Amino acid sequence: MNIKSLFINHCDKLTGILIAMLGLWGIAGTSWDHATTLPAALTLNAYDVRDEIARHSEWPESERKKFQINVDIRALAAELVQRGDLDFEQFSMDVAWHPTLIPVQEKKRSVAVLPPRFPEVTPVSVPIAFPPDETESDETDDEDPDSPDPEDDEEELSEEQKRARERFGSAEEAGSRINPNSNTTVDSLLKSGLTLFGRSRQERMAGQINNQQDRKIRQLRADARRKVRWRGGISVRMLVDLRAQRQKIAEALHIRSSSYTEAQAHIDYQSIRIQRQELRLGRWTEWEDLRLEDLVEILDESLGTDVDTVLPTVTRPTITMPLPRRAAASWLPGEVSHSRLEDFELDADERDMLNRIVASIYQEALEAEREQKATIRRKEGFGAYIEDASELRQAARSKHESDEELKNSIRKIVEDTFDQEQGFTEEQKRIFDDVLAQLSNAEITAADRLLLVRFIDFTAERGVTYRYRVRLEMFNPNYQQPPDLLEDPEQAEQETIVSPWSEPTPPATVPVRYRNHLKEVAGKSDGIQPLRVKTAIFYQDDGILPVVGTIDVEVGMPIGGVRKIERVDLEKTIVETGDVVFETDELLGGVIVRPDFDRTTLPEEFAQDVQQLRRSERVIPDLACVIDFQGDVQLREVSSTSPDLKNDEELAAWILRNYEDWKRDAKKAVGSAETGRGSRATGMNYGNVLTRTSRGRRQRNR
Repeated sequence: MNIKSLFINHCDKLTGILIAMLGLWGIAGTSWDHATTLPAALTLNAYDVRDEIARHSEWPESERKKFQINVDIRALAAELVQRGDLDFEQFSMDVAWHPTLIPVQEKKRSVAVLPPRFPEVTPVSVPIAFPPDETESDETDDEDPDSPDPEDDEEELSEEQKRARERFGSAEEAGSRINPNSNTTVDSLLKSGLTLFGRSRQERMAGQINNQQDRKIRQLRADARRKVRWRGGISVRMLVDLRAQRQKIAEALHIRSSSYTEAQAHIDYQSIRIQRQELRLGRWTEWEDLRLEDLVEILDESLGTDVDTVLPTVTRPTITMPLPRRAAASWLPGEVSHSRLEDFELDADERDMLNRIVASIYQEALEAEREQKATIRRKEGFGAYIEDASELRQAARSKHESDEELKNSIRKIVEDTFDQEQGFTEEQKRIFDDVLAQLSNAEITAADRLLLVRFIDFTAERGVTYRYRVRLEMFNPNYQQPPDLLEDPEQAEQETIVSPWSEPTPPATVPVRYRNHLKEVAGKSDGIQPLRVKTAIFYQDDGILPVVGTIDVEVGMPIGGVRKIERVDLEKTIVETGDVVFETDELLGGVIVRPDFDRTTLPEEFAQDVQQLRRSERVIPDLACVIDFQGDVQLREVSSTSPDLKNDEELAAWILRNYEDWKRDAKKAVGSAETGRGSRATGMNYGNVLTRTSRGRRQRNR
């Protein structure tokens, strides 16, 4: 027991004593004699050791046989080409390879944004509707015209008349766009909660639709006195190849999925940048930036936006400019669509049905937002003026358990928007199913879908030639990603990326508001009475549709004047006689009166050459020197029978005939109950239901 206690209590001391004794023992046994081996002998010993190691390092023959390949590789390669049942087990190795603990991950590359392609440009000159003055907004309509049932058979129109109706509309459609007095239509809109004018987000969230009924009715009727101004500009359209863009994203981000939805989710356009050039004195100016604030000023000031001619599946609010509200007719596909989007263009009935469907989806989306089941994201670019239909559909879908339930809810709301007496006809049911199928399936299966890039430049000067180029700005999928996963770490700091500039568009000239036709020279050239030229002017005056007036213009004076003529007033929705101020930027510089030869005064040897001339027709026409709006001097023939003059006069006369039922003593016509055109014109087609602004001007910080 004492020994055990000794070791426990003094273990450290005993260990130190043992170590000291071992050290003394080693010192005592050490030899202090110097080495007798010479350095040369040590070197030879090292060489001997190296040779011995070399003799024993040869790979044994038995081990080498295990790794020998006794198969002709070339023969196997030839056999692989000729047959598909090659035994790949011949190439297996006995070595078992363990998977790496840290797998190698490919670094993401920078995403390339593709520029839009296939540019198309179209000069446009259209009557735009603007809100009435504030002093007129509380006035009421004095007129409440009768609305008899129309005849079922419509007047057969020629191709030229059909084109004219597309450009200037009919009295029925233009009148309903300006003066919607149908209480049934207003009540049905308010009953279903589908209002056509922009409301603040707070009003929408508070659900104050029903409380605004009286104000909306006054507002609808006040729009009858809206202002109409002709605006000229250039419509620019391009296309984005979504399939190619998805491939670029998939390659850069190493997306292996066979489905395109993962790559599609990264296509998020933020804005558009535009530049233009002017043709001045035969030379193009430098490229200048066209600010979006200036471009969308027409949307700030107009009454709202019009229904688009294409499906929302090929548009994006950020890169597709909404259409300002026209005062008459509708936008033509050739003006605002693209030639490669024929499958996505809609006729008037389809546009009406699409607008009702989207309005229903909008209502469902707002209810889902109130219930906090979805959030409607606000877009940049042109997105400040119109909602994103695809995002609205996703938000509305969150409110329902299935797509079929959403479809039934939309159908119920759309049915309520139609006239109860007319009902939801079989033709309208067919159009509803077709449009809804297009709207839904295009989002799911259209892998080769295109996107429409569009804007209309109303800031351009009339008569000036321009060309444009654009680049698109997209959200960077590599933004805020770990730098170690990127080939270019700086990409993690860039929130957006931009495409290269597109190819310049073809040149296009903004149309002027008039066309002058020199008809006849009047007066004498004896210097006592100045020469005058009767000039027919085809003119677009604010508030009215185009008219033709004949004015006597003296030499040296500007071409223009005032005439009292019958005209179609879009602001008052009436056909009446009134003053029209014809203003042009041209000057009559001089007149050259040719000899007054006709068939009766020419020599007999010229008789056969002039047999085709009518009696008193001039052989050599008079010439007039005109200084045009660009300051160029031109010589124009004076002729009262020119084809251009005849076409303009016939067009102006057709416009008056087309709007005859706007005269005070005429009966007003409405749409057919079979086609539903009356409800289309006065109903949902009265402006785009997705517009975010409708009345008044938006306040902007410049």
